[in-house]
Order: sequence, then structure tokens, then C-alpha cells
Amino acid sequence: MNLKLTVIAVFVMSAVVAAWFQPPGQAQQTSQPRRIDFNRDIRPILSDKCFACHGPDAANLKIKLQLDSETAATTDLGRGRRAIVPGDVEKSLLIQRITHRDEAMRMPPVDSGRNLAPAEIELLTEWIRQGARWQQHWSFVAPTRPALPPVKNSAWPKNAIDYFVLAKLDAENLSPAPEADRATLLRRVSFDLTGLPPTTKELDEFLNDTAPNAFEKVVDRLLASPRFGERMAFRWLDAARYADTNGYQIDGDRSAWRWRDWVIEAFNANKPFDEFVIEQLAGDLLPKASSPEVALNQRIATAFNRNHRINAEGGIVPEEYRIEYVVDRVDTTSTVFMGLTFGCARCHNHKYDPLSQKEFYQLSAYFNSIDEDGHSFDWGNSPPVMAAPTREQQAQLAKFDQQIALAENDYNRLAKKFSGKQRDWEKTFGVPPSGGNGGFSRTVGDEHDAQPPEGGTPNGIPEEKLIVRIPFDENQPPVFNSSDRAYHNQEDIKKKDKIGEPGGFKDGQPRFVASPLGQAVAFDGKLYFDGGLNADFRYKTTSSDYRERFTIAAWVYPESEQSGSIVTKISDSPADVENGIPRAEGYGLYFLNGKLHFNMVFRWGEDTLRVETEALPIKQWHHVAVVFDGLKQWEERLKIFVNGQEAKLKWNQRNFYLLFGNSRNTLKIGAGGGQQFRFKGALDEVRMYSRALESDEIAALACADSLESIAALPAKKRSAAQNWKLNRAFLNSAAPDEFKQAHAKLAELKQQRQKFVDDLPSLMVMQELPTPRPAHILKRGAYDAPGEVVHRAVPAVLPPMAADLPNNRLGFARWLMSKEHPLTARVTVNRFWQMLFGEGLVRTTEDFGAQGELPTHPELLDWLAVEFSDGGTERQVDGGTGRRGDGVKNGSQSAILNPQWNVKAFLKTIVMSATYRQSSKMNQSNLQSEIRISQSLLARAPRFRLSAEMIRDQALFVSGLLVEKLGGPSVKPYQPDGLYKDMAFSGLTGYDTDKGEGLWRRSLYTFWKRTVLSPTMQVFDASAREFCTVRDTRTNTPLQSLNLMNDVTYIEAARMLAEKMLKEGGERAEQRLAWAFRRVTSRQPSEAEVKALVRNLNSQLEYFTRNSTEAEKLLAIGEKRNDQALNRAELAAYATTASLLLNLDEVITRQ
Repeated sequence: MNLKLTVIAVFVMSAVVAAWFQPPGQAQQTSQPRRIDFNRDIRPILSDKCFACHGPDAANLKIKLQLDSETAATTDLGRGRRAIVPGDVEKSLLIQRITHRDEAMRMPPVDSGRNLAPAEIELLTEWIRQGARWQQHWSFVAPTRPALPPVKNSAWPKNAIDYFVLAKLDAENLSPAPEADRATLLRRVSFDLTGLPPTTKELDEFLNDTAPNAFEKVVDRLLASPRFGERMAFRWLDAARYADTNGYQIDGDRSAWRWRDWVIEAFNANKPFDEFVIEQLAGDLLPKASSPEVALNQRIATAFNRNHRINAEGGIVPEEYRIEYVVDRVDTTSTVFMGLTFGCARCHNHKYDPLSQKEFYQLSAYFNSIDEDGHSFDWGNSPPVMAAPTREQQAQLAKFDQQIALAENDYNRLAKKFSGKQRDWEKTFGVPPSGGNGGFSRTVGDEHDAQPPEGGTPNGIPEEKLIVRIPFDENQPPVFNSSDRAYHNQEDIKKKDKIGEPGGFKDGQPRFVASPLGQAVAFDGKLYFDGGLNADFRYKTTSSDYRERFTIAAWVYPESEQSGSIVTKISDSPADVENGIPRAEGYGLYFLNGKLHFNMVFRWGEDTLRVETEALPIKQWHHVAVVFDGLKQWEERLKIFVNGQEAKLKWNQRNFYLLFGNSRNTLKIGAGGGQQFRFKGALDEVRMYSRALESDEIAALACADSLESIAALPAKKRSAAQNWKLNRAFLNSAAPDEFKQAHAKLAELKQQRQKFVDDLPSLMVMQELPTPRPAHILKRGAYDAPGEVVHRAVPAVLPPMAADLPNNRLGFARWLMSKEHPLTARVTVNRFWQMLFGEGLVRTTEDFGAQGELPTHPELLDWLAVEFSDGGTERQVDGGTGRRGDGVKNGSQSAILNPQWNVKAFLKTIVMSATYRQSSKMNQSNLQSEIRISQSLLARAPRFRLSAEMIRDQALFVSGLLVEKLGGPSVKPYQPDGLYKDMAFSGLTGYDTDKGEGLWRRSLYTFWKRTVLSPTMQVFDASAREFCTVRDTRTNTPLQSLNLMNDVTYIEAARMLAEKMLKEGGERAEQRLAWAFRRVTSRQPSEAEVKALVRNLNSQLEYFTRNSTEAEKLLAIGEKRNDQALNRAELAAYATTASLLLNLDEVITRQ
């Protein structure tokens, strides 16, 4: 376009824009343009067309001209040139460049794809002409409670909301719609507050209630319903990216449902929203709770920021994904609570908002010090993890503890009662004490003939779940027991565990030498013992091996600092070496570099647990025990005991996630890793247990004293280990049956409790490191390009954190919920508004920044924000009766005092408004204006398709199938067979469809797999929850109708609704169909609608009468069976008609 045409176009558009700037109704009376508002009119243009190059990130792009602030835009660019000269259009470089005749000089550049429209050029020109007044972005200014605006019809408002809405309509010469009919209103508010439609009984009660507060009573009932928490939780789960799987490659299962249930309970209990948020962001850092249950729930709440995806893929760099988890927390927190796209500042300064890259990493520092690893378990939860018992389970634990306390009292009483009998038993030994602690420092001597201790008499050594014992005594053979597979894996309870045939000594003959227990075998660097395919500790699969428990114990005499392998289950082929340690798959206990080392390896350097002790003396005996408890976390999982005392460990690597057994390798004593690691020294009494021994049991193993020598010692001079060993020997051999039974009962209760605790639901939670992890600006956002060190801080554009707040996640959470924060309350009430009206007052729910849309009703948004965060007095015009003070019920013409952050009171305020109660039908008086107004003016109620979960839940509800039960593990309802096999990675994850009530729970409880979403949910636009979602998507596609007509869930629902029609709907077809129509739509059908339904029914009845086989096929779909006494053809005909009803647009639409 040449300059002449450009000028003409600008001139024409100027006239249009000038007319647009007139106040409503005055465009023909004056030619003076109204004042241009920077936030409303100018910032959107600059943000959309200019900020990519001349915005907050301009400095990084080495561009002098910036337009994101008044100071930058009016600064001298050299030789007196300024981008903007207030009041002087001709001297403003901005106008010169955007209207330049030379296309190469015109801004924005042609290749940017951001051309300015003539109207936008005129707006910028007029704004400069009027003085170029700047404003801070509206969302960064704290809201204040605005005064109610005057309205033409003061009789219409029912509360403050309506004044703001009506004033906007008055300005556009529009009228609000009439109030919706009662049936529609009840259906609407029932869905909005509970996610389910009303029953016909509730409908009749409301229609017949003539009290002036009839609707308010309905609202109070719905808010008090446990269904309210379920309805609110579903949207929160979307925002929190909750799922039952880990995401990424395998997308293995995890357990997170206890957090989901916490959310439901929080909403039902009307937990103040500030507490709701603070506990989720920093519940683990809150001061000491008032009770153990409160403390437990506060930690459960922190799973909010562990709901993100985690990666178990082989070959990844853990640190890369740990950074991704931190970034996800920043993205989610900033989106959900502040409505900011802070993630855009990860690699560079934000292009549009005043958020720098440095501030992004300062904010990320609050979430950077969690004791986690970037590599996760394939299945299950990855640390930090906590046991998260339900209330019922907590009660059962308390019961166990009470029973154990009683059993311990009984055992102690009997121990005292039979102490004399034990003393008499001790006197029967008659052997003088050998003294001391059994000679731990005894050196290796010559070969000798040693006698077995006690001649087979019980010796006080732990025997429960002993799977390997190699005594290295020429008079005692090795023992290999079953690994007790059923104890670990109930699925394998019927499978017999094979015991491998040991190979015995290899590469030499044993030479027996003295040891603290009598005899040992000397290992010369060649000899080793092949234990066969035993002690694999691999009873399950990769999905649960990490939950294993075991103990390995042995007497060890190291000849040198490089004595070698003690007990291993690795290959004996020459292995690569790192720091003197064999890099071999499997597990192994070594004495190398003068220290004990223990490794559990799946892939070296990637999936490995490696520890070492401090240096130990050589050429003396040590009792060594390794105890592994996979159900504990990180450093708590592994302990090494030396001579009965827990050793200090250095952790060389702890990112261990997969299986560690190796069925291909035999158990080896004195070998593993190649010839160079053959043991040099002596070994004795190798024991392996399929459980984690207690510390007193370890001490007993380390006690080499015979029972005779212990018994000969005065009781006061015996050590704790000696006492334990002697007491256990008495218990096993000479104690009265009453005493044995008391001990057995105590042991059984402890075992039952441990099994119960092992099966408790677990949850990934936040857990702060003792010392904050250093944080850096990451160049280009790359994990391996750390730059400047940064410290925790909040963005400068927002209010500073109060000095009395701790600079950690707890302080950050309290800052977020402070009254001074301009975003949190606005963003939250906007999402509540979106939930009830289909879209928020700010349509871009996820973006309150420069690229987001302006609020349609800014004063109303601020009023709602202040009302929610501060509470306040709100007068209901139509009144009612009841109590006041909690914001849920109010007296007639009385003031309600809404407590701060009261979710139920706030939602009640909205649904009690005249704005909410409007009909969704077009107001006839607005027909002339309907084309040029949007629904955002709220001239009528919105009409939109129900969400995915509501559509499914409604079908289950009206058919009588819905199982209403709060909480519990996620369920697996119907989905196409083989879906996971075809869609999931390598078919590694399966889907076992539930039986019974699991098929008919609310969709909130449906198992949520991120990479393969349930088709019933996906086709109706449910979020996969790979990332946080705060704005609903709604589409209308043929697939949705096909799903409603063919999915097992809806066919089964149609069958059961048909049965209800036949049993409860009346005697005639017209009655039955009208009954069902009202049940699914909440209104009576018209005569024409009934006739159409009857015609359809008769057609279907004729078909199924002729095709009985087809009727049987239809009635066989789904697990729930119909009453066999009903006529099959008639039932099938009514089922297809019920299917038609469930597929009606009106049924799946929120009117």
C-alpha cells in the first residue's frame, strides 16, 4: 500500500475509532473522542505487536528502544530522539516508524507477522496526542472494594454483584434476561454446586415450596452435601495436574489418591482458602500441629507440588529432570495462584510481562530444595514419600498399638514371673565364662577341631525368615531355605519357590581356621563358595522390587585393605573397575580400600545404590551386617552394622529404582567381579534373611559368647546383646508354654502391624533439605549451563515479602495469600466465576499479564476479590431465614458476615445473585443489540455443554447405577479392551477393569493415566493432566454422540434406566417416557415430544420383537443385569429409547 492509500485508510479508520470512543448512546451527539485508557486500549496493542522485540526482554536482545515502561519509552535515544513524546505526535519516533512509507523501515517488520491495523495506528496516535498517560498493569495493582455503581432499575439487584452487571448493561442500553424457570434454575445450581442433576423428588419439593427463601434453602442444602467437595475437587485436580500415573515413557502407576481425598474433605469442611493454599504449598514447614492427625493432613496436602510427571526412562540424566520438576512447580504455582505465564521467563526475560529470567530462578529456589532425584521408580511413588493412612486405618493402627502395649505388658509380667525358672535353667550350663565380649579381635589361628555350639540346642540367634546359612564349619552343612515368596507377593502365594542347588567350594579346598564362633574358612584369593541360584531377593517384578527387605550378615577377617568380595550376587567375569570397586550388575558386599562397601546395581551410575563405611582395622575379626528396607526413604533404606553397632556411611550413589537381584548369577561367598576380587582372609557364619533384622537382633548375631559363658556371668555384668541372646535361648528351649505363647502373640501382633503398615497407601510429598540446594540462573534454561547464583526472592513487580516471614516455601505461601498481593484473590475468584458461567470475567484464566484479556467487568472482579479475601457484610435483598455468621445461611433482610477466604459463602453470594438466576434464553428486548454484544456482558445466563465427568456421572445417576461413596483408591471402569496394550509404551502397563461398584463410582475416582486417557473422558475434552489446566476446553464433535450411543457405560445406563421406566414410570408408554424425560431433563416433555418418543419406542419394539437375538446382545452389554422377569424385547426397546434421551443436546447441556 502506498502512502496516499495509507493516509486514506487511516483517515477512514480514524472516523470509526472516534465514533467507537464515544460513551454509549452519545456517538451522534458529540465529535470529541473520550479519554483513551492505556490498560484498556494501548497496552494490548503494544503487548501484541511490539513487546516481542521492544518489551521487557529488549535489553537481552540488545535493542535500545523499549516500550514496556514509561521511563524507557520516553528516554532519549540519542540526538534528542524519543519513541514517545507525550502530546507531540510528529516528534514521536513510534508514530514515525509505524507509518513510515518505506516498508523496510516500517514497524512492526513485515516478516514478523504482526502488522498494525489502521485502527490500532489511530489509537496509538490519539493516545500520544492526549498526553500518553501510562498506567501500571491493572493486575499488578492490589484490588480495593469499589463503591456500588448507580443503576436504572434498583429493584433488579439481589446483591452487590448485580449492581456491577446492571450498570454495564445500562451503559449499553441492554436489559437483563428474566429469571429462569424454577426447574431450569434447580438443575443449573445442582450441577454447578454438586456436579449432579436434581432428583424428581428434589424438583417437586422446590416447585412446591412457596417460601421467599426457597432457592436459598436449596443452595444451603447443596453446599452442605458431600457431593459439593467432589464437584469442587475435580476442577482442582485439573489445576494440580493430578493423575494416577507418572507420565513419560512407561507411565507407570503411582498412588496419589490420598491427596485427592484430602482435597474433597477440605472443600466439604469449607477449609478457609488461605489455609487450603498454604498447606498445599508448605504444609511440611508449618509449626507444630495441634494433633497428629492435623500434622499428617498438612503433610498430605503438600502432594500438590508432587503431582507433576516424573521420569523413569533408562538413560536419562537425573539432574535434567529434577530441574524439570522444579520448573513445573513454578509454572503450576504461578498459573494457579497468580495467573502468570512465568514459565516464559525460563530461558530469557519475559517478552511481555515485567518478569526477568533472574526472578524466575529466584522463585524456583523456593521449590529447589526438595530431597528428590530426577530419576524415578517405574512404578509406585518416588521419594520423598510418606505413609498416608485414612482415618479408619489410623484407628486400626491405634488399635494395633494398644494391643501390642497390652501384649508387651503381659510378656514382661510373665518374664518377671518366670525369672526364677530362667535362673535355674542358666545354672544347668555350669561352664566358666570365657570373659569379655567373645574376643572380637581374635586373630586367625591354625586348623583345629571345633565342636558345634550347644550341640544343636537353641542358641538365641534369630532364625525367622532365614533363607541362607553357611556356617563354614566342617561339622555343619550349609542351609538354604525357601525365600518365602508368598510373604512378599500375594499373587505368587500358590507358586512354589525353588531352592537352587549350591555348587560348594570352587577353585580350591577349604582350610578351616579358628574364629570367634569356633571354626571358619580361610580364603586365599582363589577359593570361593558357590551358593547356587539362591538369595536372589527378586521375588516380584520391577514394579515392586524396590520394596524389598533383607539382611546379610557374616564374620569377616580381612587380610589386607584390598581383601575383596565377601558376599555377592554378580558375575565373576572380569568387571570394569571404578575407584577400586567392580562395576557389576547385582548386589555385593566388599572389603576394599580398607572399608566395607555395599552396592546394589541395576545399571552402574544410573540405577545404583552404593555406600561405604569408614576405615576398619585389618587382620582382626569383625561381625558385619547389611540391613536393607526398601520401604524406607533414601539414607534410611540401608544400614551397615559393624560388631553390633551401626556404622557411619558415606553415600556414593543413592538413585536406585529398579530390581537389583540377578537370577542369572549364583550367590558367591568370597568372589564376584573377577579373579582380582577373590577374598583374601577368613569368613564365617554367613547368614541371609528375607527381612530387615532389628538392631538388638544384629547385636545378638555379633555376640560370639556361648550361652554357657553368658550364663556364668553375673546378671548385672551382662551386655544388652548377651541378655537378649540368653533370654531368647531360654524362651526357645526351656520357657513354660504360657511364656512362649505370650511371646508368640506379641511377635504375631508386631508382624501383623508391620504388614498393615507396609500396605498403607503412600504419597509423594514435599520435604525440605536441611540445607537449601544452591540455585542458579540456567543459561537458555539448560540444566547443564548454570550461571549466576541466585537466592530466594519474589518478583519485584509484586509487593515485597514481609520482613517477619521466613524466606522459604512457608513464607512464600503466606506472602501469596497476603492482602497486599494483587493477584491471588483475583485469579481465584475468576476461576470460580468461570466454573459457574463457563468463562471468567478475565477470559484468559491462565494469563492475567499483558497478553491476557482485560476483565469484562473490572470493578466487579475487584469487588469479588476483596469480598473473598477480606470477608465483609453483604446484604441479601430477597432474604430468608436461618442463622448468620458462616456466610452460608442468612436471616431475612439481615446482613451476612462472610469470614475471610470462605469458599462456600463466596459461591453462595454468586448463585444467589440475579445475574446468576437469569434465563439463558435471548432477551427479546436485546435482539437489536445481540449481534454487537458478547455474552460476557451477562445480559443472559450462559448455556454450555456439561463437562466430561458430569455427562458420565449424570448417566449413572439417573439410571440408578451411581455408587456414592466418598474417597478411596482410584477405580477402573469400562474402557475398550486392549487399549493400554496398543497405546501404552511397549504394552508394559495393563488395565484390569474393576468388578462391581468400581464400575459405577463418580468420574472423580476414575484411574487417570496421563498418556492414555480414558476415551469417555478424552472425547469430551477432559484434561490429560500432564500439565496444570485452569481453563476448560469444549468442543462438539460426532465422536461425542457415537460415544454416548455405543460406550458400555452409557448402554448399561440406558438398560437400567429402561428398567426403571418399566417399574416406576407408570403403566402406559406415554407415562413411562414422560417420567424418564423429566428424570433426565428436569422438565415435563411437551405433547409433541412424547409423541416422538412413542413413535421411536414402537419402532424399536417392532424390531426387537422380530430380532430377539439382537435384544439379548444389547441386554448383555455391561456387568449389571436387568430383572429377568421383564419382557426382553420390550426392555431392549425402552433401552434404545433411553439411550436416545441420554444423547439429547438438552441433557448434556447446562442451561
